[in-house]
Amino acid sequence: MAEPGAAWPRVMQELVLDRDDTARLEFQEYLQRHRLASFARLVACAIALAIVASFALRLAAAGNDADAGTWRMLVMTSRAFDFLGPLHPTVVHVGPRLDDGSWAGDWEPLAGEEPLVLVGLSSDYQDQTDLLRRIVAALATLPVRAVLTTGHGIDPASIEAPANVQVVKAAPHSAVLREAALAITHAGHGVTIKSLAAGVPLVCLPMGRDQLDIAAR
Repeated sequence: MAEPGAAWPRVMQELVLDRDDTARLEFQEYLQRHRLASFARLVACAIALAIVASFALRLAAAGNDADAGTWRMLVMTSRAFDFLGPLHPTVVHVGPRLDDGSWAGDWEPLAGEEPLVLVGLSSDYQDQTDLLRRIVAALATLPVRAVLTTGHGIDPASIEAPANVQVVKAAPHSAVLREAALAITHAGHGVTIKSLAAGVPLVCLPMGRDQLDIAAR
């Protein structure tokens, strides 16, 4: 194998050269497997941002005109999870989506009567493999059942688990939360909102992005 990072842009080298060998190789393999998927997500995000920017410019141009009242920007979250401050009257919080994507697939819980724990640390790669393994090690010592979803960035086979922990790439979190007694999460918006809506207590382990703000809320 070529020297890690040798053919990559400088920013990728800075991301991976200070990691240990195992993490470096996992990161390289992930990028190779998901290069096209990541590019597609980037394009989708760019399009979404362009649409939002265009809409914001139209709102600004409308100002306080009467026509401005015919426009609405629908924000799919709770008002409590948005940043405080004055908002344009056309911005309306309509609540989050609580359904699961078709990619979540079906799920069958482990047999038993012990409390069920959901573990979900992002559907994308955020260098969470070691944290997932430590969570599994802790759950192995407890009288619980657990389902751990690795997401698209982590191979479920890379997480060794005891008999009381089910490791899968994806599961319908809404269905799991109907039976769960606890959710362990990175405080991503989706799983946090779904857990709160289901009345399930949370253990939040933010790893970056907006997760610190969501955990604080």
